[in-house]
This record gives sequence, structure tokens and C-alpha cells, in this order.
Amino acid sequence: NNLTKSRYSTSFSKSRHSISVSGSIAEDEFWSADTVNVVGDIVIEDGICLTIEPGTMIDFQGFFAFDVQGRLLAEGTTVDSIYFTKSDTTGFSYSDSLNGAWKGINFVNTSAENDSSKISFCKIEFGKANLETTTESMGGGIYISGFSKIDISNCTISNNYAVNGGGIVFQ
Repeated sequence: NNLTKSRYSTSFSKSRHSISVSGSIAEDEFWSADTVNVVGDIVIEDGICLTIEPGTMIDFQGFFAFDVQGRLLAEGTTVDSIYFTKSDTTGFSYSDSLNGAWKGINFVNTSAENDSSKISFCKIEFGKANLETTTESMGGGIYISGFSKIDISNCTISNNYAVNGGGIVFQ
């Protein structure tokens, strides 16, 4: 477990374990916590693997992106899904506002040199693409462009918003 004090803060309360994360992930990491609070943009660097344990909730604390330039292994189970969500969704229902949302999981020109990313038994909700009329206005939950080594299965992708393809866009 590569937790460093500069990137993470840890808190415990009544057997609940949570960590706070932001920034670049520059070496392989394993997230094993009840809740991972995302407090800034996340970038998985090229050649790096982030593995998320089943049953983990990834809770975005603001309009932050989850960019994958390396490899993401988010493999939940039928009884222990992984949640990518925003617990404070105040303002999400307004299509012209970025409030109450996070910026989605993005695979943009991810190198084919990386092994396949896998997203299974995950629930992806309350992602919102930028509201401009650019490629950033696509794929509120997941946006994939220029990358094909990804396996997405048995996921629920709901309550996301974008000008084009609120749930997922493959381009």
C-alpha cells in the first residue's frame, strides 16, 4: 500500500475507514478503504496500475476528473460493487450547472502499451461532462477516445449527464 502523507489523509470513525486522494498516481497503488474521498483531479500515469478493492465507494468532493493514462482495475463483485459517485448532488439536476457532479472516468489517448483496464460490477453515477460544445461535452460517466483495451461489464451507469452520451461515449 503506497499511501503517502502528501497525497492522502486517513480518518477512522466507528470501524469505517476512509482516505482522501488527489493528484497524480505515479506508482502502482491499491485502494482498500470503505470510502475514498476524491478532493482533486486524479491522473493514473502511463504505465501505472490502480487497483480498487470491491465494496469501495469513490466519493468525489467536487467537479474533479478521473483520468486514466495507465491501467484501472475496478473489479467489484455481485455482492460488493464499487461506487463512483458524488454524495452531495445539490444542483445536479440543472443541465447548465456543474454543481452536484464529478467529471467522469476518462480514457483519452491511453497508450496501447498498458494492459487492459477492467471495470466490472461498478455503479457510476452523477458524472457530468463539461457543458461546452467540445469533446469534453461527451461521456458524463465514462469517456473513451483513442483507446480500445478496456473491458466494461456488469456495470450500472445511470444518472449522468452530457451534451452527448451522458452515460458513456466511445470515440
